[in-house]
Amino acid sequence: MKAQPAGTYKLSGMGAGAAYHLAFAGFLKANGIDPLAVTHVPSQGAAPGFQELAAGGVQIIPSSIPEGLSMMQAGKSKPIAVLSETRIAAFPDVPTAEEATGVAFAGGTWRGVVGPKDLDPAAAEKLAAAVSAVANSEEFKSFMDEKGFGTAAYDPAAFATFLSAQHTGVGEIMNDLGLAQRKE
Repeated sequence: MKAQPAGTYKLSGMGAGAAYHLAFAGFLKANGIDPLAVTHVPSQGAAPGFQELAAGGVQIIPSSIPEGLSMMQAGKSKPIAVLSETRIAAFPDVPTAEEATGVAFAGGTWRGVVGPKDLDPAAAEKLAAAVSAVANSEEFKSFMDEKGFGTAAYDPAAFATFLSAQHTGVGEIMNDLGLAQRKE
C-alpha cells in the first residue's frame, strides 16, 4: 500500500466515521500509511460492502469476522488480520495486526454500560457489580468466543480511562480524515 498511489485501494462496509472506518484509518496511520491513501466508498453496513468486494469494486472490508463469515465460507473473501491484541478464539488461524505487520494495533467496536453523571453512587456500584459478574462469567465469555467476538471487562475507573483514550485517539483519526469539526 505504501508503494502505490493514493486511491489504488478502496474500502467499504460502513459509513464515513463509523467504528471500523476509524479503526482501519488508525491501523494505516500506525503502519506509516496516510489514512487518506485508501479511498473510502461509503455503504450502509458490511453486507453491501462485501457485495462490492465480491463484485471487484473494492479490495478491503474492515468488519468483525462474523460479519464476513458467509463470504469467507463462499471463498469470496479472506481474513487478513484482526485489529485486536490477541487472536479471536473462533478464528485461531487469523493473525493479529501485530503478527501480520509487526506493528501493534487494536481498534474497532466496543460495548459498555454507562449511566447519567448524577446516578446515585449506590446504584452505580450495584450496576457495576452486576455488569462485572456477567462480563466475567464463563457463560458470557464462552458465548462471545463462539461467536467470534473478543471481550474485555473494566471496572468503572478503568472504563473511564479507556473512554478518555478512545476520545483522544478517535479525535486524532477524525482530524486526519477531515471528519472532525474544527473549532475557530
